[in-house]
Amino acid sequence: LRQGSAHITSFKEAEGKTMCMEGFRCVSRIGRFGKNHHGEVDPAAGKAVPDPLVPEYEWNCPGEGQVWKSDEFVHGTHGDQCNVEKYPHDCLCISRGSSDAVTNLLEGEERVHGWFDIQPITPGGLIEKHELTVIPHYQMRDLPPGTHVEDVHSSL
Repeated sequence: LRQGSAHITSFKEAEGKTMCMEGFRCVSRIGRFGKNHHGEVDPAAGKAVPDPLVPEYEWNCPGEGQVWKSDEFVHGTHGDQCNVEKYPHDCLCISRGSSDAVTNLLEGEERVHGWFDIQPITPGGLIEKHELTVIPHYQMRDLPPGTHVEDVHSSL
């Protein structure tokens, strides 16, 4: 686990940064940061969440430069940072997979529910297991107009 000071272009400088170890990726709680964790971080996105206490996570965390990152998160008290003192489970580095997880499709969203290894924020801490629901997001392929996906000989 590597930690160090971070500098981001925000109204308030981050107090620190956590890098996810190899085999781990960053997830952040939807109730705090909203959905669609790609591009620039919107500090107000979580305010539109109907139930901010629901423990659902989405891939990526607020990183340096106020953008979503898959392998790090910055901590501090600003709205676009993970407040690890007040909300220790808002941003986590979790194992990339779990042998004890189930994947469901709910209203067009993939949800992976199971037990994941959680990397400690502080160096020397022990890896713990937590039960989480994670909503991954993938780059979706845009098919050209007129593509016939049912035709095995169709050009993609």
